[in-house]
Amino acid sequence: MAQRPAARHRGGQGFLMLPGGYSAVLQAQSREQFRDEVVRFAQRLGFQTRHAPAGSWWQLDDIRQDAQDWPLTRGHHLLILMGLDGLELDRVNFEVR
Repeated sequence: MAQRPAARHRGGQGFLMLPGGYSAVLQAQSREQFRDEVVRFAQRLGFQTRHAPAGSWWQLDDIRQDAQDWPLTRGHHLLILMGLDGLELDRVNFEVR
């Protein structure tokens, strides 16, 4: 799925930046489009880091993740942030029900 650009909304204090998935939902032209966009948006999980070393990457259930988001799959999962040198930087276990 292609990454959608962020939308800008003029608020009272300045600009509010929304991730692309939000803007697609807000721009739906019909009830059916709205439902389809909400379902599509809700069925993906995005991975983000703050202050991660350059070249770091995600590994989910022993598989390198090159995409920025992942289609939700039921079950227990292990997400690991790997450094450029292949060493583990951080990890989290989670469950999708």
